[in-house]
Amino acid sequence: MEMNIAAQVNRNIAAQVNRDIAAQVNRDLAAQINRAAAAFFSTAGADLASLTDYRQQLFNLVGDFQRAIAQPQGQIRAVRILRAILPCSQAYFSKVESLLDKMTVAGAAPHRSEHRRIVVDIKAALERYSGAKPAPADLAHALDDLVMHEATIRLRESAAGAQQA
Repeated sequence: MEMNIAAQVNRNIAAQVNRDIAAQVNRDLAAQINRAAAAFFSTAGADLASLTDYRQQLFNLVGDFQRAIAQPQGQIRAVRILRAILPCSQAYFSKVESLLDKMTVAGAAPHRSEHRRIVVDIKAALERYSGAKPAPADLAHALDDLVMHEATIRLRESAAGAQQA
């Protein structure tokens, strides 16, 4: 009988020690998660600000492009701006993909092919217009895919925001 009581006491002590260890591990893990989350959101906030800067720069150039197209004899200037849009759009897409890889389970995979296609389209437009004076109507559509891509994203964001409200 004394053996059973001693065994039971030992089991109770062991159980309590295990609960204490588990509680400490949970506290340590929670602290690690909180530190990692704080670091992530701090980085994500900086990344979002940087992404906004990239997007603003890109769409300032798109606006310049559209204004150049609207001008008589503005095609040559528009092609120069289109040359500037290419690396700017690549940098913007790279930033978007990097952020998506950090923030979502799917990452940027669903977007990468669309981004690559848009970049290829801009390169193809530049090849068509190198050395030749493009027709204004043809040149005016060189950025349609880029603009539609961004407009679709903004529409999805505003629809999601309306559903949450």
